[in-house]
Amino acid sequence: GFYDLIDFFLGTLFADIGHFKAFDTPQAFFAADPHQWFFDKQHPELSLKMVSEIEDMPRAVLKMMAHHHEAIDGSGFPKGLKGSVDIPDQAQMVGIISEFMFGIYFGLSGRRQGDEGTVQSAKNFLLKQRQRYSPDIYSAFTDLSSSLFA
Repeated sequence: GFYDLIDFFLGTLFADIGHFKAFDTPQAFFAADPHQWFFDKQHPELSLKMVSEIEDMPRAVLKMMAHHHEAIDGSGFPKGLKGSVDIPDQAQMVGIISEFMFGIYFGLSGRRQGDEGTVQSAKNFLLKQRQRYSPDIYSAFTDLSSSLFA
């Protein structure tokens, strides 16, 4: 319902704010090299710490923030959870949106060799990682992105 949509919006909005706690400045985050991203794998927990201090923050939002980089194949972080039972659908949705946006950004910035930063290249990037998401979540996202970016 309406409150689920609000929770999803808040989870998407706040999921990655810990990136900026992991780096001194937003510019440092965007200029980071792959080795610095290892430290940044703490950002879900940093985001959670920052937002959990907000009174009455819905539990669903906190779960999305905590698990948006987990993967059903166990390759995610920060806890390496495995299976869709442990990772809420909303968290998987936030994660796939985050991967898609960063796929476009990294392509446009020239940080991935041979990636032109188009919607199609971001979709191709996700296709290679589809095992990280439940088939229903992956299919719903690709259907939606195809209709939005036709």
